[in-house]
Amino acid sequence: MNGIAAVLLTVGALLGGGLAEPARLAEDTACITTPTTPSRDPGGFRIFTTASNGCAAPTTLWLVRHEADGSAWHSSTEIVLMPGASGRLDWPCRSTGTGTYSAIQFDPNMAFNKSTPQVLITC
Repeated sequence: MNGIAAVLLTVGALLGGGLAEPARLAEDTACITTPTTPSRDPGGFRIFTTASNGCAAPTTLWLVRHEADGSAWHSSTEIVLMPGASGRLDWPCRSTGTGTYSAIQFDPNMAFNKSTPQVLITC
């Protein structure tokens, strides 16, 4: 009889609204922040950016390096930001010269994003 009672209590909780409403994914970029413009750290050995996720689902933050003519970009590094989290991406300055960088944060559906301006950084 205890097993049946437990099942009845569980069914009653489900029918009575005992479950929370599922989180909605972002329909626009309102829940993501524009990342900080990429810059070198004080030691000059890394390029970094930061961002926060206010969405109900994970978002993706990318630090990207652009081609010399600015027509295309390559993902240098990325991180998944869990709901309510903030994060930082670092990319080492391994070579000499100047590169064009920007940071992009995508909403949970990867349909919308917020990005920084392209900046020139010399390593």
